[in-house]
Amino acid sequence: MEKKYIIFTFIIIVIICLILSVSCRTKETQREETTNINEKQIEVSLRVALTDYTENNKPNPEVWIKGTGSWYPDIEFGGDVFIPTEPFSNENNKIYIYPDGRDGTEIIVEIFVTNELISESVRDTIHIEIYDDSIKILGSSIEEFEKDFER
Repeated sequence: MEKKYIIFTFIIIVIICLILSVSCRTKETQREETTNINEKQIEVSLRVALTDYTENNKPNPEVWIKGTGSWYPDIEFGGDVFIPTEPFSNENNKIYIYPDGRDGTEIIVEIFVTNELISESVRDTIHIEIYDDSIKILGSSIEEFEKDFER
């Protein structure tokens, strides 16, 4: 009987050790995968939509993206959509917005590029909304989904 108890105890200890080693490996593997993703170059082409919600202070907008150049949205009918020629990446991740041209306010917005973004999708479009006194930037690639700026 005592011999069976020792063998049973040994088997239980081996099983616990195996479970713990698998658990530790899983955590290490997750850390390595996260590190590899952060080091990997991620690129995504995101739509940029600009909408004019002003009533009195009509904008003269310019949007500049490094490597793509300037975009001058046609707001005659309320807004415009643009897909930059160069994708956003975890290195090229800023968009510069001039709601009243280069002589006015400069708004710099950081784009958070992740593997979850889908190129040219409507879901991941960056929305720029211009109001009389403010600018709102929305999208899944924007920190906390929404940023507000004074105009």
